[in-house]
Amino acid sequence: MRVKNHILICGWNSKGKFIIDEIQNKYAKKIGHIGLIAEINSKPVDNWRIFFINGNPANDADLDRANVYKADTVIILADYSRGLNEEDLDGQSLLVAQKIRRINPRVYICVELINTENRYFAELAKVNEVFLTNEISGQLISQSVQNRGLLKVYSELLSNSYGKYLEKIKAPDFTVDLNFDQALIELRKKNKMILLGIESRGQIILNPRDTYIIEEYDFLFIISQGRN
Repeated sequence: MRVKNHILICGWNSKGKFIIDEIQNKYAKKIGHIGLIAEINSKPVDNWRIFFINGNPANDADLDRANVYKADTVIILADYSRGLNEEDLDGQSLLVAQKIRRINPRVYICVELINTENRYFAELAKVNEVFLTNEISGQLISQSVQNRGLLKVYSELLSNSYGKYLEKIKAPDFTVDLNFDQALIELRKKNKMILLGIESRGQIILNPRDTYIIEEYDFLFIISQGRN
């Protein structure tokens, strides 16, 4: 498969279809193909944009078939199909991450891990983003118990299917050289957006001091109008 700048999903579990749906809902016009490599019998979603390879994501030949050399983003899911325990699941996911990083030093890698302690090994594998399934689920449940109704807010912000949603955008020209409070007002006035935080030189700052000055190459975390 000689696609390029595609999103490649490695492994499959119950989250896979939801991830594909969310990507399609938000980025259907911006992305090309989505690839899936998994050791399952058939393509699990009926979508012409998805190409499926029945194979092992830890196998160099299968990664080559998916043209991982030219991929833009790789999402590695914990693959329960082999009946592995949680530690071995993480080990398999990290092995795939290491192989892909060796093949494509520039690709953006997101990996699902079960055990929080394995975050360190993800850093060694030069993974860009780690989503810790058990930790995130526990945090959401705990927060919803302490702050009733908060889970509904999270659900809306994290979904691309309905309502408002979180976005990361390049700082618009009209916000550059404004302080945080001024940028917040201008974004709300001009684009109906709510400013939450900044990413500057790789550092994420949520709700910074009002004296923080927006720079040309900053990124902004905002709540957009989304779909109603």
